[in-house]
Amino acid sequence: MAIPYYSGRMTDWVMNKDNPSAFSSTILAMAAFTIGSAVSECICDCIYNATMTGIHTRIQGSVFRSVVHQEIAFFDTQHTGDITSRITTDTNTMSDSLSEQLSLLMWYLMRVMCLLAFMLSLSFKLSLFTLALIPFIIIVPEFFAHFYQLSGLLLKVSILFYGGSLVTDGSVTSGGLVSFILYQLQFTSAIEALLHVYPHVKKAVGASEKVFEYMDRRPVMPPVGTLRPTKLKAHIEFRNVTFAYLKQPDLPVLKNVSFEVRSGEVTALVGASAAGKTTCVSLLQRFYQPQSGQILLDGIPIEEYEHKHYHGKVALVSQEPVLFARSVEENIAYGLEDVNAERVANAARDARAHQFITALRDGYSTDAGEKGGQLSGGQKQRVAIARALIRDPQVLILDDATSCLDNETEHLVHQSVYSRAEGRAVLVIAHRPSSIERADRIVVLEGGKVVEEGTPQQLQEKGSSYHRLLQVHSPDAGSEQSEEGLVETEVES
Repeated sequence: MAIPYYSGRMTDWVMNKDNPSAFSSTILAMAAFTIGSAVSECICDCIYNATMTGIHTRIQGSVFRSVVHQEIAFFDTQHTGDITSRITTDTNTMSDSLSEQLSLLMWYLMRVMCLLAFMLSLSFKLSLFTLALIPFIIIVPEFFAHFYQLSGLLLKVSILFYGGSLVTDGSVTSGGLVSFILYQLQFTSAIEALLHVYPHVKKAVGASEKVFEYMDRRPVMPPVGTLRPTKLKAHIEFRNVTFAYLKQPDLPVLKNVSFEVRSGEVTALVGASAAGKTTCVSLLQRFYQPQSGQILLDGIPIEEYEHKHYHGKVALVSQEPVLFARSVEENIAYGLEDVNAERVANAARDARAHQFITALRDGYSTDAGEKGGQLSGGQKQRVAIARALIRDPQVLILDDATSCLDNETEHLVHQSVYSRAEGRAVLVIAHRPSSIERADRIVVLEGGKVVEEGTPQQLQEKGSSYHRLLQVHSPDAGSEQSEEGLVETEVES
């Protein structure tokens, strides 16, 4: 900005032919200002970029922390792609747009203010004349693009004409007019840049609302529990529980469900698909809160127990267990501290996994691969069962946890797990009759309601819901139906 000023001074000195030595000093001053301006601009850019990088990192971290602290129901209503896009794409877009466009906006805004101050110091009248013409020069090309160059030329001619009259009157010197015109050219360019940058900044601010929506969201969670009993009786009770998912609040999945899971017993929860079995497990794991009713552990609502302590006493093995890209031993002992190899091996033996683990290339040190990709489905399930058993839980939930095992291996796993059920409540969710044949009690769900409950012998009666389920899932059911059809055909013939 100093160059237009010294250019005007040089013009006055040349025209007035006074102080010739000032010419060289002015050149040196202009060179010094140019170098200083370049250095300071470089420093400011570095500081600004470092600041914006730090802000981007903190924003992305804040969004990620906010997402991982949300309740499970939040992820039922939000698509995985949308969440990933918010954390990565949206934060990157916001940071990139703001770091570049906001920098330009601030730069040109300060430039406009400083240039206007210089113009006013040179000539107040000429500055007002320029400000009065600029809106027309900017607005006209918006509607008539081919008049853009003509409007710019009109502004320059008008300023030269009016400025020349002011020079004639002695209100402005010739050098002052030169400086003013140079400032005016920069001023007009800065105004145009502002008008171009502002919509991009506004768009980036609008996009950032999605990011701040996640950051500002507070998870809908029950009050934090504080109970940490060292010993539990392991008595689970569902008492008049009604629940509907957030996606379909008017369609309850569980309707006034009541049943018990007693310590020292194996309770099987059976029913057709979509009967509500897995939902019961999710509620027992405190992934969701029922709309009405209570789930009690030893007569106390489960939400009153301290979260980490509760999950240390209640272990779940799902149909599709999640293993991590680390050794089999580390997967079994995952989340525990100071666990020796002998304890890991004992848990693997109880889950009937020790034999196949020792047959692996590196034994217990074998890498399970991403999501356990180096192991078969049955092997992953047995490792997951071992991971649950090593914690010695007082409530063990097996959600179709042996679906990938053959009948013989499944029988051995059940025999090992059930034989150690003393002092422990075991809840089994399964479809195959072989998975529930050793259950002490059976609860039959149908349409979100408990329709039958009792021992296997009590529920074996013809015509019961449990009997119909056994018929459907029995391997001989298809052949029996074929034989019945064949008999009917022979009778008809």
